[in-house]
Amino acid sequence: MLTVNNLVPGVPVLASPEDGNTVDASQAILLQWLPAEDDDVLTYQVNIQGPSLDVTLVTQDTVLEYQDLTLEDGGTYTWQVRATDGQDTVASEAWTFLVENPVTGLFSSAEVLPLSAYPSPFSGTFTVRLPEEKLADPSSSYTLRVLDFQGRAVYQTEVASGYQRVEISALADAPGGMYWITVTATGAEGNARVGSFRILKQ
Repeated sequence: MLTVNNLVPGVPVLASPEDGNTVDASQAILLQWLPAEDDDVLTYQVNIQGPSLDVTLVTQDTVLEYQDLTLEDGGTYTWQVRATDGQDTVASEAWTFLVENPVTGLFSSAEVLPLSAYPSPFSGTFTVRLPEEKLADPSSSYTLRVLDFQGRAVYQTEVASGYQRVEISALADAPGGMYWITVTATGAEGNARVGSFRILKQ
């Protein structure tokens, strides 16, 4: 009988946020790593530990969007990625990040408001449609950020709450690939992430 030995996955290499960096937690934190080498389909277990937090999330992607109301301003958090092929598991080194501007509350009307962006894929200009319903706090506004796949902000703008269509041409000369759009509502009650989604540039 022919015996086939399982190939142990390669070690995942953490990429972003870099070890010791400070992250703006008013937006979703993008945790990214380089894929582990293996012939099988891998599952990644992402563990995040810090003040009042110890959570493990599972994904088959090499990027994870994370935001949590329990993140503490000034808190230091450790994250590590384990790759498994169902038989063997290997762990990356552990990195830390420092949190600033964590989400402090939720606007009740922001939790279910629809968002969209079109066209996707786009080549030069795309449009983000923000919620038509105004937030309860009249002083509130939306902050819209576009991040590249390395988690770097490539565009940011602020608009008043209410029906809005924001046309963005800032990525016309940017390289093709996947980009993240995050929308945060900011007002007297604190910050609340309304939503986030991906858009593809040709």
